[in-house]
Amino acid sequence: MKTRIIAISLLVINMSVDAREIIGKNGGKIASNPNGSNAKVAASCKPGAGRTDLDINNVRTTIFTSGDMWWDLNSNPRYEIPKIATGSTETRRHSSFAGSLWIGGVDDGGSLKVAAMTYRQSGNDFWPGPLKIADASVTADVCLAYDQHWKITRREVEDFVLGGLAPSEVIQTWPGNGIVNGGDEFAGFATQVAPYVDVDDDGIYNPENGDYPGYDVTGDLGCNAKLFGDQTIWWVFNDKGNVHSEFGGFPLGVEIRAQAFAFATNNSLNNMTFYNYEIINRSDIAVNETYVGVWTDSDIGNYIDDYVGCDVGRGLGIAFNGDADDETANGYGLNPPAFGIDFFEGPFMDADSTDNTSDPCLEPKAYNGLGFGDTIIDNERIGMSKFVYYNNTSDLRGNPDNYLHIYNYLRGRWKDGTPMVYGGDGYGSGQATNFMFPGATDPLGIGQIANGNTTCLPQAPWSEETVGNEPGDRRFVQSAGPITLEAGAVNTVTIGAVWARASSGGQLASVELVKMADDDAQALFDNCFGIINGPDAPVVNIVELDKELILNFESTLNDKVTQYSEITTIPGLGDVAYNFQGYLLYQLKSQNVSVGDLKDPNLARLVFQCDINDTISQLINKTFDLNLNADIPVEEVNGANKGIRNSLNITTDAFATGNNKLVNHKQYYYLALSYSVSQGTPSDFASPFLAGRRTYGASSIQVYTGIPHINSPEQNGMSVQSDYGDNR
Repeated sequence: MKTRIIAISLLVINMSVDAREIIGKNGGKIASNPNGSNAKVAASCKPGAGRTDLDINNVRTTIFTSGDMWWDLNSNPRYEIPKIATGSTETRRHSSFAGSLWIGGVDDGGSLKVAAMTYRQSGNDFWPGPLKIADASVTADVCLAYDQHWKITRREVEDFVLGGLAPSEVIQTWPGNGIVNGGDEFAGFATQVAPYVDVDDDGIYNPENGDYPGYDVTGDLGCNAKLFGDQTIWWVFNDKGNVHSEFGGFPLGVEIRAQAFAFATNNSLNNMTFYNYEIINRSDIAVNETYVGVWTDSDIGNYIDDYVGCDVGRGLGIAFNGDADDETANGYGLNPPAFGIDFFEGPFMDADSTDNTSDPCLEPKAYNGLGFGDTIIDNERIGMSKFVYYNNTSDLRGNPDNYLHIYNYLRGRWKDGTPMVYGGDGYGSGQATNFMFPGATDPLGIGQIANGNTTCLPQAPWSEETVGNEPGDRRFVQSAGPITLEAGAVNTVTIGAVWARASSGGQLASVELVKMADDDAQALFDNCFGIINGPDAPVVNIVELDKELILNFESTLNDKVTQYSEITTIPGLGDVAYNFQGYLLYQLKSQNVSVGDLKDPNLARLVFQCDINDTISQLINKTFDLNLNADIPVEEVNGANKGIRNSLNITTDAFATGNNKLVNHKQYYYLALSYSVSQGTPSDFASPFLAGRRTYGASSIQVYTGIPHINSPEQNGMSVQSDYGDNR
């Protein structure tokens, strides 16, 4: 396909290398476009001001309605992990500073069309709201009306659809048919906008008729579900709301329906967040040589000492610390974590009436793409086809200044258009490559085949640490392409942010652990984000007495807790049924301990267990051990087999040294889990034990606080005249 790009003269701006964003960038600057001003095609929308936190699991991060995320617009990171409770004085640490979607391509007339966001220091390329179908236009009133998120939980939809409860406010106001405020400016948009289940099939979203946001809460949708996660933020934005003032490119005319979502679990998924973008070309022209990318400014705690790299086969970009100690007050300390972005699902390849081969030496995109060699014609999706990095500097390997630099990074080139090369820091002469710092994850040399070679070209491993690069303030871009973005075409891109921290072995052990966590995320994606719930934990009511706490388990006699039963399909084994088995109660070191920390005795200790009186007692799951590189058996519970109890008293502190009696007026923290066991599975089944992910009536596991104190009834109030366990 023949395209034309016109070169421009660039003004280089001096920037500080010790800043997260680009210090010194002119706040009002609009990079010049060689094709002239695009103001005549722009509306007068204001930048998106709507912001919402995704916060159901061990991550708390901020999302904006203009599509940028993971920061606060005020030079502060907002990808907090582990999540610290509101009001806590513990230090908050972050693993990323900012991120955004990038799109760029060239039309038949040679005009370069780019939409990208970084720090809003020069302006914006995205604005809230959809685009009209007829002419890809939007007005300021429509942008303002859509300058909001719809934050929803799967639990509240389940309660409405399955539990018979009244619809929540967000279910009632869900923009299934868009926002209709009256007036011509709200006409001409798509009639179905936010995903929903149309129970009465009339094309009108109406909860009074049973319609609901598009989770698969009944089990009937499967991979046709359109809404994911235990908590979801949905919004819509576009690139036509105003002049592209951040990087100066012509608009593409895209409407992007987005959702950020997360799952509350007791495994590695509890440290992940996910993002799904439905990209619709509302313009009447095709955009050629289009790349869709994800830009990440990943700061692992202390932001000036990081490395980056990628895992080609997994389609995973990784940021990690440059040494084993992440210094400064905001750093993670010893054994710092690794943070990764996985390109689970990229856009469709251009149709060619062929089931493209799965042999990566013949079709490089098959190495981490989807649908190759599956006998289905034209269902192939491109995975991560480029991985590039740049520094927080002003040189040719630094921050982009304009739309052409953005497009060059998207297509795996430096700012001056020269190819990235294999080895060293990637700049200079040598073999062109598509994947920077792949380590040993590209043994076939797939990154080199895609740049003109016709046979596999194996290369020696290449990473930042092996070539001795100086750690720094890195950014990276992963992109998929090139494709032709046809007029009216719809493409879906799904990414996941994956995090892991090893307890020993330094920063490289965390890199290996994040790859393992990414495999869990990939399995979840391959299962269409379907996840088994497990039994709900009971609600815990704490009675506070003199140096004593009585814990009562409530809301237990229902099909979510003690009567729980659920069937899941496991590859190679078929359907597996799980039934309720018992309760586990942990004392936590602080309110900030997450459900994923329960195996760390420094943070959580088991203080109570009970289970059904049957023949099942010890339950062992198999867990992969990174050091042994093998699956090892791990005892999850050793049941007492004495029957279920729904109350207990606690008089001792599991974390105390010396005198372990509870102390009045001190806060103690507890977490209850219900667990289930698989029925009729082989004795060597890897996961007979399954803990629940939620507390009854809530969307995640709850932490409870008890404060012992002397009971002092006032004005003839009730006085407790017996001790726990008395029967008189």
